[in-house]
Amino acid sequence: MDNYDYDKIREQISRIRNEGTFTMFDISTVMRYADMFNYDELIALIEKDEKSYMYFILTGKFE
Repeated sequence: MDNYDYDKIREQISRIRNEGTFTMFDISTVMRYADMFNYDELIALIEKDEKSYMYFILTGKFE
């Protein structure tokens, strides 16, 4: 697994989720939102390890 700042990614995901305007399973929308707010860590995780992102959305934990 790459070296990600999981605490920062967790915070970025939480901010997006708290908006409540779309589902976190809509990867393209999550990516657009992350890009709009310069959530580079989250973008990198999704681009390189989408499975880990989805696992987090489902379980609240990173693989």
